[in-house]
Amino acid sequence: MNDWGCRVLQDAGESEAGGWKRRHTVDVARVQESIDLYQSIGFDVAIRYLTPEDFGVECQACEVKTSCSYVLIYTRRRTSGCPENMSNRQREVANS
Repeated sequence: MNDWGCRVLQDAGESEAGGWKRRHTVDVARVQESIDLYQSIGFDVAIRYLTPEDFGVECQACEVKTSCSYVLIYTRRRTSGCPENMSNRQREVANS
């Protein structure tokens, strides 16, 4: 878990093995918005930080700056009612 309340995937192999589908790349300033949206429509959500392998040879100059300010969003069909699958709002209600 992280500050956004979702799972962090370590690499592409973990995402494939766990049934995760890559959705999009998002600026860290907008991560929570994407997480809340996908959770509200019934998905588990995970992120993966960008690595040099996510960039083509022509993009190596941008890789350092981009890898610090963007993450990859992954989703999969909700697998259970466990807390990591709850939106922040659902956690607040459950804890009140």
